[in-house]
Amino acid sequence: MDDAKGVASYRSIEPGVLLGVALASVMTLWLATSPGLSGGLVLCAMTAGIWVGIAVAWLIDVGYAASRRTGSHLWRRLLVAPVIVVSVAVLSLSLWPDRLRFAVSRRALDRAADRVERGAHVTGRVGRYTVSSSTAEGDTVTLMLADGAFFTWWELVRSGAAPANASCSHLAADWYLCTEQFD
Repeated sequence: MDDAKGVASYRSIEPGVLLGVALASVMTLWLATSPGLSGGLVLCAMTAGIWVGIAVAWLIDVGYAASRRTGSHLWRRLLVAPVIVVSVAVLSLSLWPDRLRFAVSRRALDRAADRVERGAHVTGRVGRYTVSSSTAEGDTVTLMLADGAFFTWWELVRSGAAPANASCSHLAADWYLCTEQFD
C-alpha cells in the first residue's frame, strides 16, 4: 500500500517477531528441562538460529520505526521482545523447568519407584523421562535417565535422606535430580 505522497508505507514485522519469540521460548524451556543435550544438537542449533533470526528482525523493525519516527508504539517495540528474552533466559537457567517436568511426571515416577522397590526392573518412558536402568538399595531408588549428554549421566533418586552426591538438586519431598561427569 502507498500513502498519500506515493511512498510505500511500512508495515511492522513486530507480530512475526513476537510469534518467533514465543516459539523460541517454548523450544528453549523444553531444552532446559532436558538433562544434557537430549534434544539433540540439531534442535539446539535450530533454536539458536531462531533466536538469531528474531534478533535481526527485531533490530531491523526497531531501526526502521525509529528512523521514520513511526512510533507511538516505539517503546513497546523496544521493550516487549527483550523483556521476554530475559525472562526466558532467567527461567531456563533456574531449576523451575526441571521442577515443572518433574511435577508433570511425579505420579508415574512414584509408581515406577514402587515397582523397583518390589524388585522389578523399570526401563522406557516414565512420565516425561526415558529411564535406561533402575536400581534399589535400602530405601533409595535410582532411575538412570537416557537423557544424558556426552560424558555425563543423569539420574532421578528417591531417597529418605539427601544423596551423598554433591551434584544433586532437590526437586520435591524425597526426590533428587543428580548428575556426574566422567573424566
